[in-house]
Amino acid sequence: MQFFEDVERDPMKPSPDLVLIDINLPRRRGGEVVKYIRSTSRCAKAHIIAVSTSDSPRDREEMKELGADGYFRKPTDFGEFMKLGDLIKAVFISNPR
Repeated sequence: MQFFEDVERDPMKPSPDLVLIDINLPRRRGGEVVKYIRSTSRCAKAHIIAVSTSDSPRDREEMKELGADGYFRKPTDFGEFMKLGDLIKAVFISNPR
C-alpha cells in the first residue's frame, strides 16, 4: 500500500492505469488495498483486477463491491493463466477511463 500512499502524496509520481491485486496478501487483505485505492484522488480511476486461487462467490462479490473491475481465479494450467490477458483487454474496452 506504500506505493499508492507515495503516489497520492507526490503529484510527480505516475499513477497506475492497471492494478493486479492478489486478494490474499501476506500483510493486508487485498480488499483493504482495493478500498484504499478507490478512496484516493490520484489512483481511484485505475482499473483493478483481483486475482486469487479462490473461486468463492463471496470473494468475487466482495471485490466487486469494493470497486474491483474484474476477478480472475488463478488456474494451475499455464494456458488458462494466459486468459488473464483477455480479461485485462475486456476491462479496458468496457471501462475506458
